[in-house]
Amino acid sequence: MNGNLTFNPGSFYLVSVLGSTNDRTNATGGASLTGTTDALFFSTNLLHSYTIISAAGGRTGTFTALDAFGLPSFITASLAYTPTDVDLVVTSALGKINGLTPNQVAVAGALDNSFNNGGGTLPGLFSLAASQIPGALNALSGEGTSGTQETAFGAADLFLSMMMEAGVFWRNGSTVDPIGVTGGPPR
Repeated sequence: MNGNLTFNPGSFYLVSVLGSTNDRTNATGGASLTGTTDALFFSTNLLHSYTIISAAGGRTGTFTALDAFGLPSFITASLAYTPTDVDLVVTSALGKINGLTPNQVAVAGALDNSFNNGGGTLPGLFSLAASQIPGALNALSGEGTSGTQETAFGAADLFLSMMMEAGVFWRNGSTVDPIGVTGGPPR
């Protein structure tokens, strides 16, 4: 817009966000802010930050409130201000969900760190109910696969141990093995 941008007390600034695109107002003059920003999110593919106002002549004031709609429970929105811009900042807090195991917290923390530093995240998590997130974090961790492998290694160790004990039994010429079976060396 040409000229100055002014939001009066009680005014609403409606911003729609769809994936990597968002509503934005560019003013050639200054921006004087107050009132409320309403942010509507229409996609599960989010960026960490969106510039919603840019004023070449500078910015004064701040919005008094932000209402965000359409975000998953573990995503929050806030406003950040520079001398000329207003940014809508989206923050992931998967790791702060109550009741997660330490492994789930570690996976969630890695996802939070990636998203909150602009690296993206997994949009598939956004459509899940809060009760489904721990299971999804387990699946992403690979813990199920490593647990199966650990069991296989344990079984192999048990088999090898039994074979080695039997070999020692026969080599020593014993007639009773460690569990009480009587026999003689093979011929």
